[in-house]
Amino acid sequence: MRSTHCFAQMSSLTAIDEVHPLTGLSVVNGETLEEIRRRYPGAEILSWDEFTARKEAALAYPPVKIDEEQWTYALEVLPPCRWHNGPDWNSFHVSELVSGRMATWYIRHAGRYWECCQRCDISREALYDLVRRAEHEMEQDRLSDY
Repeated sequence: MRSTHCFAQMSSLTAIDEVHPLTGLSVVNGETLEEIRRRYPGAEILSWDEFTARKEAALAYPPVKIDEEQWTYALEVLPPCRWHNGPDWNSFHVSELVSGRMATWYIRHAGRYWECCQRCDISREALYDLVRRAEHEMEQDRLSDY
C-alpha cells in the first residue's frame, strides 16, 4: 500500500517521514504526530501533493537582475539544461536542481541578465513573461524616481 501523506515541517521545508497508510504512524520509527513534534516543532501531516506545492511556492522567486559575470559563471559551472538561444532571448537552467522540480533559471534579454527560481518544466513563454514583468517593474521604479 502506497503512502499518500507525510509528516512535514514547513518552516524548514522538510518532509520528515511518510505516514503509514494503515497505522497513521511514521514509517521509520512508528511515531505519532505528537512524538514527532517534540523533535520538529510545528510538524504537520500533509498529502505529498500539498507538501510539494507548498515547498515549490516557498522556493520560487521572481526574476532578479544579475550581471554578465554571474550569468557566465552559471552557464559554465554545470551543463545547462533547456538551453534556448534565440535572437532576442537566451535562457537555461542549471542542471543541478534546487529541490524536486525547482531550478535556478538564467535569462538574457535586451542586454540585461536575470536569475529566478521556478519549476524546471515552466514553459518558455511563462518564463519570459516573468522577465517582462520584472523589466516593466524596474522601468516603473526608474520613472517614479523622477
